[in-house]
Amino acid sequence: MLFKSSCLLLSFLLPFLAVARDGMWLPPTLSTLNEKEMQAMGLQLSAADLYNPDDTSLKDAVVRFGTGCTGEIISGEGLLLTNHHCGFNNIQALSTLEKNYLADGYWAATLADELPCKGLTVTFIAKMENVTAVVMNALGTVASETDREARIKSLADSLEKLNAAATGLSVSLKSFFYGNEYYLIYSQIFRDVRLVGAPPVSVGRFGGETDNWTWPRHSADFALFRVYSDSANKPAEFASSNVPYKPKYFFTISRDGIKEGDFSLTYGFPGTTKQYLPSLGLDLVMSTTHPNRIAIRDVKLKNWNFAMQRNDTINLQYASKYKTIANYYKKWKGELEGLKRNHVLDTKQEMEARMAQWIESDSLRKKEYGNLFRDLADNYAQLKPLSHSNDYLTEAGQGIELLGIAARYRKLVELSTADSVPVNAVNVETAALLKALPNVYKNYNRKLDEKTGAELLDLYGRKVIPARRPWIFDYINSNYEDDYAAFLHDLFRKTLFLDTVRLRKFLTNYKPRHAKTLLNDPIYDVMKSFNDYQELQLTPGINSLNATLNVLQRKYMKALREMMTDKKFWPEANSTLRISYGKVRGMSPRDGVNYAYYSTPDGLLQKTASDNPDYIVPENFVKLLESKDFGEYAANGTMTIDYLSSCHTTGGNSGSPSINGKGQLTGINFDGVWEGLTTDYKFDELLTNNICVDIRYVLFLIDKYGNCQRLLKEMKFAGKEQDFPITKGPEK
Repeated sequence: MLFKSSCLLLSFLLPFLAVARDGMWLPPTLSTLNEKEMQAMGLQLSAADLYNPDDTSLKDAVVRFGTGCTGEIISGEGLLLTNHHCGFNNIQALSTLEKNYLADGYWAATLADELPCKGLTVTFIAKMENVTAVVMNALGTVASETDREARIKSLADSLEKLNAAATGLSVSLKSFFYGNEYYLIYSQIFRDVRLVGAPPVSVGRFGGETDNWTWPRHSADFALFRVYSDSANKPAEFASSNVPYKPKYFFTISRDGIKEGDFSLTYGFPGTTKQYLPSLGLDLVMSTTHPNRIAIRDVKLKNWNFAMQRNDTINLQYASKYKTIANYYKKWKGELEGLKRNHVLDTKQEMEARMAQWIESDSLRKKEYGNLFRDLADNYAQLKPLSHSNDYLTEAGQGIELLGIAARYRKLVELSTADSVPVNAVNVETAALLKALPNVYKNYNRKLDEKTGAELLDLYGRKVIPARRPWIFDYINSNYEDDYAAFLHDLFRKTLFLDTVRLRKFLTNYKPRHAKTLLNDPIYDVMKSFNDYQELQLTPGINSLNATLNVLQRKYMKALREMMTDKKFWPEANSTLRISYGKVRGMSPRDGVNYAYYSTPDGLLQKTASDNPDYIVPENFVKLLESKDFGEYAANGTMTIDYLSSCHTTGGNSGSPSINGKGQLTGINFDGVWEGLTTDYKFDELLTNNICVDIRYVLFLIDKYGNCQRLLKEMKFAGKEQDFPITKGPEK
């Protein structure tokens, strides 16, 4: 099936020298839109080798890891490779101060030592079926957008149930091109996933926030998990009797390494892009949304970082939360800088001017699209002030952690104060709150939340006009003269939610009449003021405007595709399976600055010589690198740690396999470069680069640092300068 001879000749037949190509392409469209171009760039496989719903293909080894990352299967025993930062929450959940797998790393010596990860799922994609014609025919002529949505929901329910029953798979209907196309996604979800191995976080996320989104990088951003199944090789909930899953396909691993100019392909589940956002939508992002969120998170991150550096317990409690909000904070800053530097808004406005002329030049187009830009302007003008207020309410007001804890009790209060109290439901909810109580406060620090919360409220009060704030700000002004620290100190002193002994007793003896205790609690009251204002004053208007804008966006997208008939369009990322491709390459981000395409241990050791806490690693790790005992993982006297390629990636691609032209695994995607962070909005052919950890560095650490050679014995390695057919898993 693989390596058709014609595929090997195409690079000579097509004079195409591209090194960067925008797009996160749907696998079913590769044969018509991308196959020839990829082969001209160095791919030695066919489109069917990459995606084939009826036979084995690379697709079968690419999985969605959890709900926001990608992973790849690398053995016939269900061994899975992803990023350390993707597995971070699971590693943290398994860690204690006594057994700190985050700080110390973890390497399971046997299958029995592999640790179950509660709630973690791994999803395999079986098929992606274009059902646009079915959906559009069923829609017919609809009277309103509400009617359209209702029909699509009804159709989705019908198609999903029908095809799930027929195939035994999970099935979901997904929209593409803003509702202009539809696909059914068939998948198989595994729920018994176990931690197998991971380096210490200081190695896995070496460089921390200092190096995040930058180059050069020296991160060993990987972790190993294993997918388990029942004895019939089917998905099953965790059970001690479950066995390692036998995959349909697993990746062959290349030890030949990479060099500049090599073809590179990334396969994964990118989350969100906004390439086709109208200029007014981009203006909202650049003038309001990004600046607001950056300013608010700056306050939170500075406070958290200060405390984490001075207290090991707080560091363990807040490590995952800090990483999560810091990642997007830095990304938004890079996006904003790049969008301005590259004049992306100006370019989009110029394109829309041409589109307006194109519409005006044809009577039929004027009838369909004549009011498009006027309607977009009207709706975005109304959305902007609401969006500004909502940013501060969500990120600053609701950013106070204790308010989030209080919000967990809303359902209990609503049930308890209903006209007809559902006693059984009240009891179930009370039991759930009691059960969750220890975990709720596991990663919480009262003093840190109080200090940070006061600064967040102060920023909120200064940046949002009184007419667009909840009533609690008037109360603080009248009773505390805008002294937010004093206000929160009083609340934290009086609230039930910070006395866990009383709270447990309260829940143990709870009756519906006790809801008034919660309603009278000062923290619950403040939480309610924010939530009520959002739900009554902001959300209805925002939802109404966004519903209208969704219709306009669909029309805008349709017009764009009709106008640019020569352009190959790819749909915005939406956490569905995609392929992007480019080449291994260095970059020159600005005058006089040139980046090599790879990094080495020398650069890592240079960083450890500083006093930056993000560069502190275990002493035995330093000694291992200083010994230069790289063995078979070496090249030219050193070893590649991370490398750059020009694939178009975004959030959700974390953990994606980086694949060479032979379909072999060469690395794991984990980040992008600061200078190219506009890629969610505009692909930059010169500066867009994704960062991958070299698979040889991963193998080196498994072998010589983790001493986990048993894992290497499961894997299949490509020989030097050899082609290998697809590696199938054991026959079922």
